[in-house]
Amino acid sequence: MTVELIRLRTSRGELLPLRALRDGRRWVVVASSPGARWASDLLTSGGGEVVPAGGPPVLCAATPITQPERILPVVEAFRDALGPARWLRRLPARPRVIELQPAPEVRPRGPEERLRLEFDIAATDYAGRVSARPVEVYQKSTTRNRLRARFSGVDPLLEIGPGTGFETLFLLREGHRITAVDVSDRMLEALRSGARSLGLADRLETRVGTLGRLEEALGAAEPGTFAGAYSTFGPFNLEGDLSGVRGSLARCLRPGAALVFTSLNRPAYIPVLWELARGRVTEARARRSLPSRTTATVYPLELYRRRPSEWDALLRPEFERVCAEAVSVLSPPFEGTRSVGLLGPTGRAVARRVDHWLSRRLLFQEPSESVLLTYQRR
Repeated sequence: MTVELIRLRTSRGELLPLRALRDGRRWVVVASSPGARWASDLLTSGGGEVVPAGGPPVLCAATPITQPERILPVVEAFRDALGPARWLRRLPARPRVIELQPAPEVRPRGPEERLRLEFDIAATDYAGRVSARPVEVYQKSTTRNRLRARFSGVDPLLEIGPGTGFETLFLLREGHRITAVDVSDRMLEALRSGARSLGLADRLETRVGTLGRLEEALGAAEPGTFAGAYSTFGPFNLEGDLSGVRGSLARCLRPGAALVFTSLNRPAYIPVLWELARGRVTEARARRSLPSRTTATVYPLELYRRRPSEWDALLRPEFERVCAEAVSVLSPPFEGTRSVGLLGPTGRAVARRVDHWLSRRLLFQEPSESVLLTYQRR
């Protein structure tokens, strides 16, 4: 394997000079920034045109390399060939490594396919990465406790986007029966494994699907099957077209059932201020765009931030809003854990108490990043 200089033409038509690792008839490139636009374009479009030095253009399909055992040799090969270059030293802990393989054609990846692939990739160590982020654990624990209070004695429940089961396993232990719908079967397999290890598999049913295609995922489920539904941190903000969601939810929920979900809010001034305080101007500006683009693990995803009033309009007349509460007012974005560590145990305990008090005040709903919305099926 050798490192050579190539030019890469992406879907935008730009011809970019890049260092690439040549391995036979394929090339491997590394994005030194998690948000590198050329890498996002490459993975969204499915590939690009590689122009090697002194050779003809080659159309290549782009595939992310995500296994640590495959990433490490690539990074070491670059280091051996180029030395400790400044850009290499600044590689993120989880670099985006992309394989370019000659192909007769490339196929763009649509939003749903990117969602599925992204969460399939993330499923391997998703629970571990969540547990390593104290801010994310705090916010998820907050919503989990509110779900427990809201659904006490209510069954069966529908969960949309359970991931590996932070809320699901907790509510199963509380005695609930849950049908979980997720775009990623690998996430669902991790969830099923967790339920089996707790001896709770008989209370769990899983289906592959998305919020926008909920009826397809639920199949022949009878109308009014569920006494409640919930979803946190993701599914209600990862799809642009939700025109059929109101009808799907209305058919599967009984009259009087509660629908509880988190929504990324706007204008959401507080996370923007956090980003600016950390000197991340680009990230702060990105949070103001509609939709905003983010890279969760590998694939670029669009985030659709919606005000509570927008959800009111989307869900009427079948659903009426009962309440809206900020998930957290003081918490920084999930990555901002250093400032939390500086508080110490006593400082964090005080901050939690203050944050719980602020999050239930109407004044702080709009500036907070995530809002927990509760609707009732009419």
